[in-house]
Amino acid sequence: MPVHQDGSCNGLQYYATLGRDKVDRKLVKQTVMKSLYGMTCIGAHDQIKKRLKDRCAIEDEDELFAASCYATKATLTALGEMFEAAQSIMSWLSDCAKVYSL
Repeated sequence: MPVHQDGSCNGLQYYATLGRDKVDRKLVKQTVMKSLYGMTCIGAHDQIKKRLKDRCAIEDEDELFAASCYATKATLTALGEMFEAAQSIMSWLSDCAKVYSL
């Protein structure tokens, strides 16, 4: 089956589509793309929480918090597993910058 790729999605989003996850690309795209620029767990959680609130209309704050915590952990874990080498290089470069700035 031909699949059009335009660069606006990445591999993680395609795998989610192929696996028929209930996670759509809008839920994780911003977090995945910003992970290369030092996205923190708190920032990722805030973004995912906002997306869930917008699309699911979850009124209960406790339920929204629990769902966004779960989705954030799953997203960040998947990124760590799929891009282990890339994250190691980013960490090494960050350590070098810290040493250099002393």
